[in-house]
Parts: sequence; C-alpha cells; structure tokens
Amino acid sequence: MFRAPSGQPHDAGLDKPVSWAVMMRAALPILPALRGGEIVIAPPRVLEQLRATEMVTRDQLSRMLAGQPIAALMVDPSFNEDAVAGVPLLVTRGTFPLEAESVLNRLITERRAELYRLGSELSRALSMATMIGAGLDTLLDAAETAGGRPLALQSSEGSLVAASRGTDPEQVISARECLRLVDARDNGQPLVIEGRARSWPWLARVIGDGEQRRRGARGAILSIACVPNASTEMERLILEQTGEAVSFVLRQATDGVPNVRDRLNRESLVADLLLGRLLSREALDARSRLLGLDPVATTRVALFASRVPDLGGRVRSALAEVRGRAFAAVAEGEYAVILTSGAHAATDTSDLMAAHRALSASDPTFVLALSETVDGTAGARAALEQARVLSRLARNGAVDGSMLHAGDADQVGFYSLFIRLANGTESDHAGQRERFDSFATTLLGALEEHDRARGSELVATLDAYLRLGGALAQAADALGIHRNTLSYRLGRIAELSGRELNDPRARFLLQVALNARALERAITR
Repeated sequence: MFRAPSGQPHDAGLDKPVSWAVMMRAALPILPALRGGEIVIAPPRVLEQLRATEMVTRDQLSRMLAGQPIAALMVDPSFNEDAVAGVPLLVTRGTFPLEAESVLNRLITERRAELYRLGSELSRALSMATMIGAGLDTLLDAAETAGGRPLALQSSEGSLVAASRGTDPEQVISARECLRLVDARDNGQPLVIEGRARSWPWLARVIGDGEQRRRGARGAILSIACVPNASTEMERLILEQTGEAVSFVLRQATDGVPNVRDRLNRESLVADLLLGRLLSREALDARSRLLGLDPVATTRVALFASRVPDLGGRVRSALAEVRGRAFAAVAEGEYAVILTSGAHAATDTSDLMAAHRALSASDPTFVLALSETVDGTAGARAALEQARVLSRLARNGAVDGSMLHAGDADQVGFYSLFIRLANGTESDHAGQRERFDSFATTLLGALEEHDRARGSELVATLDAYLRLGGALAQAADALGIHRNTLSYRLGRIAELSGRELNDPRARFLLQVALNARALERAITR
C-alpha cells in the first residue's frame, strides 16, 4: 500500500520514476550508492539491528533518507511514519516478504519492458496518423487504442475540442480546473485533476504557447483518464507522446506561409532533440518522425559556428532549401542542422558546401564542422558534441580550415582518433580522460608549473616550435621574439622536461601531450 509523505496529498510521490529496488543493510554503508528513483527496502530485522547497535539514530536515519532522491521506502505496518518525514512509503501487508528485492526488481524490469512496447506501438500509431493527415479525434483514438485510456483535448476555457471514442464528455475536466491548470503551466509538469461527476481523475497538461491559447483550440489542455491512487507512469508516457503529435497538428493548422513564430516552434522541437531534452527513447523517436526524420536512419550533425551576430539568419539565407530542414540555434553563435541518409543526402551535402563558401567569404570567424555519422537520431546529441569540439579546435588554432569533418584523419589529424570522447558515451569514458590527463601531465607538468609560477610561456613556445617542424626562425617570428630568446627557452624546456628536443621520439610525445591538452580544453569548455 502506498502512503504519501505526512501532510502531502495522497498521490504525492506517485509521479516519481522508479529505477530499481535496493536493500538497506545493517552494516556500513547502510545504503548502496544511489542514482535516483530507487525503492529502498527496509526489512524489520535490519531496522531492529540498526537500533540495537545504535549505528544510527532515528533522526539520522530520517535525514539520510530525506536527502536521497529515492522513489519510496518499503516497510512493514509497524514502522513509525514520523521517523522518515518527507519520504513516500510502501507498506506491506502481513509478513514482510523475504525475497522483496528480487521480486520488485523482476516486476520493475517487466514494467519497463511493457512501457517500452507501449511507447514503440504508440509512436508508430501516432506517426502513421500524422503522416496521413489524420485529425485530432483520430490521433486520440490511436492513443486510446494503444494505451487503453480515454483522452480528451479541451480549450483553455474548458470546451471539448476533440476526444477519443471512449471518452465521456460529462466526465472530463471542468472549465474551472482548466483555467487553474493554465495558470499553473509554468512548472512544465502534468497535474492530476479530478474529473466531473465523481469520475476517475485525469492527468492533464497544457500544450501550445500563449499565442496559441488566445486563438481558441490552438491553446489546449490534453488529458488522459488514470486509475485513482495508482502510479501514473504509463499515462505520463502516453500524454507526452500524444501531446507532441497534437501540438504538431495544431501548428500545421496555421493559415498561409509559416511565419516566424511557427519557425521558432519547429526550431524548439529540433533543439530538444539535439540537446538531449527528451527523457525516453520512445519520445525521441516520436519527435524525429514529427520532424520528418527517420529515427533509425544514419545521422550526422552539421554545426555552423561564428562570432559574427545573426548567424541563424545568415545560415537560412545561404541554404538553398530551408523548408522541412531540421535546424536550430543550440547556443550563442552556434546553429546546427540534422542530416539523415536517404534520397536527399547528396543534395544536403551540396547545399552545405555552397552555404560554407558563401558564409566563409564574408565572415573570417566562420567554421562549418561536420560530425561522424551515428546510428539514428538518438545519436544526434553525441554528434552535436563532436561538431562543437571540432569548431572549438578550429577557433583555438589547433586545426586548420573552416570546414572540418570529424572522421577525416588527413584534415583533423590526431583528434580524429579521439573525437568520440566528446560523446560522453564510451564505456570507459572517465578512465580514458584520466589517462589522457596523466599522460599530458607527465610530459608537460614541469613546464606548466613553471609558466604558472613565473608567468613564462614555455608551453606556448614548445607548441609553436613543434608545430613549425623545429624551424627556429619561423617559430621565433610566430612568437614575436628574438631567435636567441627562443634558443634560451628551448634550453629551459629541455632542462625542465628532461627530454632532448632533437630526439624525434621525444618531440612526438611532446606534440601528442600538447594535442591532448588542446582536446581537453575543447571538450571541457
């Protein structure tokens, strides 16, 4: 039986995601490392042992649990609720189950699989309905068929705009509650609201921006019936994906040529995909289809970067075709385009090269960076990070050129081997970064420490000297110093580093260390 924290609504905490079940222990550490969303199982025997050994007091236990991002604490009926203020409880009935951890984790795994199947089925149904130009009622029917829950779309004033076939119009949310929901929309979270005529509660969210709401049906509230006092995880999944489809249809209903507001709406959807704001793979696939992208097609990202203002406007002007493009501003001076394989791949490449020529001719700070290809639009965020690293390396002078390809070893050199570090998805990502840092510190640490302590420029001197192939005159000119000064600095570098600069192996290792530092700065900026 679920119990909300004392003094909170009965359904408070039901919206928390559940990740796993873990057992509380009678030895330190009492709790394993928690990442969020865990059900912490507290068997009576463990709590008794903790009390008997005085390992933790009741107040300490309360603070420990209240400070953790857990979904709930599982206890038996004799547990004192006041001991853990602010923590939702799962209270067993009868004897506390001995296999609680394994049983819960099996149920969680099965539930996760059910949600994945539901999300995939719903995504396909909504995408198909959207592509054939289905109306709002058909979209809601598709969602009800997949999830088994009635859905309703109402205006901000409460009038029924559309409904699935299983919806009773007499039991949807009242006009008063609709207005209250609109006022509370800034929290961005769906709310559980009681329906009319003592019906089941509805999970509801506002869709559309303020301008859309002022235009009647385009400012709307989407709701789905849910079971009282039960988890709303399934309903939230359905509401999220269906809301995206409904919002898309409402935006497409705009008369005439899409205006600035409509373009910005679309760019916002693209930015969510690029910046990893979508919380599930199902939502990500649905968003891709709504944008006209095949979620399983080979994908890459082209990043336009510049220090000159109005980059977005200049990019749109330079591209031969902008209608249907998936592009968005992702940061100040950064404009990204998602490219997928298919019939238009050759046209996309030609269009990008033409845009590069036009922009680089008038903007000396302009860089176009193209990521490696990734598997599906789920990799768009990683591809964006690759392109960002390339653009920063170009701006810092670590690589040459204003159009860079992540996989081109001749162009990007050393960095092409390790560009995937930018993805943050390698299994040993943290360990690999540590090895890079340790390697660079071993070779350059003494020089870096000398520069910090004396305000000298030994590292910059070494970088210029090696980049120019050991040519003393050219390196001195690049640094703006006398050749004798350069020779003195090189002597200090050899002395402090313990490496002879005439040794090809030593020079290569020092060059790799300098490149590793440049890559680290580009990734962690």
